[in-house]
Amino acid sequence: MGGFRGDLRLLATDLDGTALVDRGEEGCHATGRLKAALRGLASRGVVVCLASGRMHESIRAIGEEMGIRGPVISYNGGMLRDADDRLLESRTLDPDLAAEVAAFAEARDL
Repeated sequence: MGGFRGDLRLLATDLDGTALVDRGEEGCHATGRLKAALRGLASRGVVVCLASGRMHESIRAIGEEMGIRGPVISYNGGMLRDADDRLLESRTLDPDLAAEVAAFAEARDL
């Protein structure tokens, strides 16, 4: 990160297939170089936000393993929590609609 200059204040990144490398049976992991780069940005005051379709707790654990702590966008954009895990936004399906979708999928073996 020696060449970083500018007014960057926020970096938001997807995880799977972007920040994480799929290592087959070992699972998905960030490279040491990426971890160092993200920690370097955070140490310069850049907010590093991890985003994924994964559940919140999974993303937070990945952030801790990477050595960064920032806001998390989880559940395919359905939830946003700040670095202290305070809920900022949550969007869920209406329970009746969710039941209808589940019945539709089950009827088609999806």
